Amino acid sequence: MTISPCTTHAFASRPAAKRVRWTFASSLAVVALAWAPATVSAQATVELSRGTTATTDVEMQEPKKAEQDDEFEPPFRLSLPTIADVEAWAKKGFRLQLGYSMGEIWGLDGAPSGSYHGANVRAGARLDADWAIMIGLSYNAVADAIGEPQSTGNLLGLRFLGTVQPELYLTERWTVAIGAGFGGIVEGFGVREDKRADLSGSIVAPYTHPDNTALLPRCEGVGGSALLRSSYFFVLGPLSSIGLTAQVDATWTACEQKLGRTEPDTARPIFRRQYWAHVGAHAGLMVGWR
Repeated sequence: MTISPCTTHAFASRPAAKRVRWTFASSLAVVALAWAPATVSAQATVELSRGTTATTDVEMQEPKKAEQDDEFEPPFRLSLPTIADVEAWAKKGFRLQLGYSMGEIWGLDGAPSGSYHGANVRAGARLDADWAIMIGLSYNAVADAIGEPQSTGNLLGLRFLGTVQPELYLTERWTVAIGAGFGGIVEGFGVREDKRADLSGSIVAPYTHPDNTALLPRCEGVGGSALLRSSYFFVLGPLSSIGLTAQVDATWTACEQKLGRTEPDTARPIFRRQYWAHVGAHAGLMVGWR
């Protein structure tokens, strides 16, 4: 650092105390000027070192993070189906179906008619891809036929069917079944007028009416039944399905009216019997499980 002549002259003309202070201040200034570049250089070096270290740490962490992402596994895995739901229903096994139906029943040869609705239960087994065997039970509440008043003597009571039904699969969802078994009717009291009330007090043994010109006032009996049934199901999943059904059936019922008396010699009940033949048809909704 060079000191000019003007500065030397000014320094020599000043008092001693002031010269001391000026000398001390000048020394501090010189030291400060010399120290400042070194300090800035050191700070730059430190900052550069820190930046390099941080960059190196980030670069080292990124591959580790990528490796962790590649090795990450969720706590659970969704299993994919190994077989289609429709194909699952083609497998052998137990089957259960519950349904609701509405239909009509028409009497033949003078037998009474009516409308009905009720519940259907079917249980059985799928034997192979083409056949199944089912047992069906139907319980139907029968009331007046559509458009006809009760005074005409229509059915009023319970109608039931129980059949064994071999079932053929025309397609994976469409089936046709035929069935045979039993059927019956249970009517309440006072359903219709007894036009042969005179027989109730005069016969001494069971009596069978030759025709249905004079209907019994009440029917309670069982007989044979047969049906033809078609169903189309929509698969909801591997264990459940829903479908539409249509059925035509025929029953032959031995209706009896018990008179509350017994034969004197054999003690057998005395009753009046009449045979009723019916044809019915219904449509319904069925839910199935396997």
